Amino acid sequence: MAILSAIGMGLGVVNSGLQFLEGSKIKSQANHGLAKFQHQELTNLAENLKPSLEAERQMQTAASKQRAAVVDVAGGMDAAQAMAMTSAGLGATGDLEMKAFSSILDKEYQADVSRVQEEQTMRSMVEKRKMEELSSLRAQKMAGMQMQTSAMKDLGGMALGAGLASDKLAASQGKATSLFGKAGATGTGINPITGKPY
Repeated sequence: MAILSAIGMGLGVVNSGLQFLEGSKIKSQANHGLAKFQHQELTNLAENLKPSLEAERQMQTAASKQRAAVVDVAGGMDAAQAMAMTSAGLGATGDLEMKAFSSILDKEYQADVSRVQEEQTMRSMVEKRKMEELSSLRAQKMAGMQMQTSAMKDLGGMALGAGLASDKLAASQGKATSLFGKAGATGTGINPITGKPY
């Protein structure tokens, strides 16, 4: 029976040692992951959002050319006809330019807004993944620490059991122990655990 107990204790010690080492490994991996973990750098994506002004420059160039053409044509007419032609030509040209310019700017602005929104969505997804990874690393570290604590507790329990068994065996052989005293030495050798004489 004693040999089976010794084998059981030996296996228990080995198992506790392996559990402690596995916990140390898991904790070390988590600490390594936490050490190299970096949070996503966030910036204000809309800070540099500006509608394109190239369309405006092109429209101004075209308007200048059209105005010059209207003035040239009106130059060969009498004053009343020239004034009417200039007023109508420049008014129609200005209205058309403003509509086209407004439409182009609106489309460019919407495209810019869409790009910024898409970038924000992608960054949000990356940040969510990073937070999940960070939570996973922290949970892994805690699991490793719990495995180490459990292994130490098991080992301590086995050591206490071995010590009690050793003291009980020594006391039953008539040897003095710190826990059980010496059985039969004074005639009052009572086992404090069972309450029976040795």
